[in-house]
Amino acid sequence: MSRIAIIIPVLNEASNLRVLLPYLKVETAGKNIPIVVADGGSQDNSIEIAKQYNAITLTTSKPSRAYQLNIGAHQIDAEILYFLHADVIPPKSFIEEISSALERGYVAGCFSYVFDKKSILLSINSWFTRFKHRAIGGGDQSLFITSTAFTELGGYDESLIIMEDFDLVHRIRKKYPFTLIKNPAKVSARKYERNGWLKVQVINTYIFLAYCLGASQKYLFNSYRKFLTE
Repeated sequence: MSRIAIIIPVLNEASNLRVLLPYLKVETAGKNIPIVVADGGSQDNSIEIAKQYNAITLTTSKPSRAYQLNIGAHQIDAEILYFLHADVIPPKSFIEEISSALERGYVAGCFSYVFDKKSILLSINSWFTRFKHRAIGGGDQSLFITSTAFTELGGYDESLIIMEDFDLVHRIRKKYPFTLIKNPAKVSARKYERNGWLKVQVINTYIFLAYCLGASQKYLFNSYRKFLTE
């Protein structure tokens, strides 16, 4: 059994995988850390790039991030699962940071982040990721959890097509010690560049509040897709 495994859900993420996978290969060299790429039906060459870097590649039958993450987790034998989006670069010390957190008694946690573009407004966004609050645990912060706790919680809720990351973190925090590592990951600002900072802020806030108030998954997903371009 490996100590830690990295699981990356993808859908047409070739350009990001070209950056992320070589970075991970360097940081995990000699550490017996499998990298799993769970593809949801990409039409680009995401799978070919994953294979080029010797990642374990899984092709799922549906483009559902919750489903892809669960499949990736179930296909690997590891003590710790680290779920990472393709457009997020973890800090160079992420393996040591995760191990240290678990040694201190935490069962799960996530990272704060900064954006890959300099902007006062984006800096304000990233500053808030340094604190624990109700909105902590979005996919951009990545997530690590022991495989035992992940199994006990039933993994990601596959009935969710959006907000599956917040749902799992909420369930984790109700049952297990959860930490926030302030050494930041680096996140792509592409959504803000394509849509504009104010628009993304308004829609993200609206979607999160609607989710907290119990809006249907269909409504949340359609509202998000109507106004924002990934």
